[in-house]
Amino acid sequence: MNAMNSLDRALQKRWQLPLTDFEILATLSENPGNRLRMSDLADKVLISRSRMTYRVDHLIGRGLVIR
Repeated sequence: MNAMNSLDRALQKRWQLPLTDFEILATLSENPGNRLRMSDLADKVLISRSRMTYRVDHLIGRGLVIR
């Protein structure tokens, strides 16, 4: 098992938060006003725009981000 898989499992076990969601939250926190356009966020996190929409909708549902 590599380090990324270990981190993903630890985040999911403790916070029910996949590594991708953590990356999204971390990326947002590093930007002025904690804001980014969805396309820019997808480019920074290196996932497709459709996948980004799905992940952000999930984070919205958990009350962790707003549009």
